[in-house]
Amino acid sequence: MPTLAAPVPEVLQEQPGTAVLPVETLQVLIGFDDQPAFQRAMRLCVRVFSEFDGGLDVRPVPWNFSYLTLPEWRALAAVDAAAADIVIVAASRVDDLPSGMEDWVELCLATPRTTTGMLVALVGDPADHGAGPTRVRTFLREVAEREGFSFLAP
Repeated sequence: MPTLAAPVPEVLQEQPGTAVLPVETLQVLIGFDDQPAFQRAMRLCVRVFSEFDGGLDVRPVPWNFSYLTLPEWRALAAVDAAAADIVIVAASRVDDLPSGMEDWVELCLATPRTTTGMLVALVGDPADHGAGPTRVRTFLREVAEREGFSFLAP
């Protein structure tokens, strides 16, 4: 849903008939297992914002995996995911997601939505460029394909 941009610069305020241009809003849910994974996801959000030169309002909504082990928090995070344009799963671990997280990912992606979503897998150490598919990446790709999400694993 479009939102209003930051305040109009003074130069534009002086000109009659000028208006604030709409800025697209991009909701991004970030599920993460630790601080380095969260920071990696936030760097991606900043990069997306900078690519659009301020014409895109990126709104990250972070959820630490430790909260998602509790049913009440997991349900709230699923609601946030349903409103998100992009769901990022950021995990330093490459072999397995913490207990209950696979169920949470499936719940998030299965929730009905009005737009096509994207699932981004930021899994493992970004310095390990030669790593092939991991069990977590494979799981996330399969769920994204099954639920009609675009999938990105940079």
